[in-house]
Amino acid sequence: DQFETMKQRLLTATGSNRAVAVTIDPALDGDREDIPCLQVLQILVRDGELTIHCFFRSNDIFGAFYSNMFFITYIGIKMKEEVNKEIMGDKLNFGGLHYHSTSGHIYNNDMRAARKLISANKAALK
Repeated sequence: DQFETMKQRLLTATGSNRAVAVTIDPALDGDREDIPCLQVLQILVRDGELTIHCFFRSNDIFGAFYSNMFFITYIGIKMKEEVNKEIMGDKLNFGGLHYHSTSGHIYNNDMRAARKLISANKAALK
């Protein structure tokens, strides 16, 4: 349970940079063509704020981005609540999500919907 491991590391040393979860297992994934897009999650607590950092090797920006953002944010908020309950007494705030993707893309079958969304929101994009 990587969530619990990250939590214990933060409870032991709130300023730790070791609260890390990985999704790839070289023993299982080494020979597979399809490896997880999300590679690493890291939670940091600095100056009373908990932030969650994620690293994607590849990311479907149109189809999966929103659900990824939602769920990873949920993990960060849940961790903040757990750490507050155990040791911080509601002093810890959620500082947000840092989202890193080395290869963002939109699949061809989503291109029409992506263009429609952009066209409908041109004014907001200026």
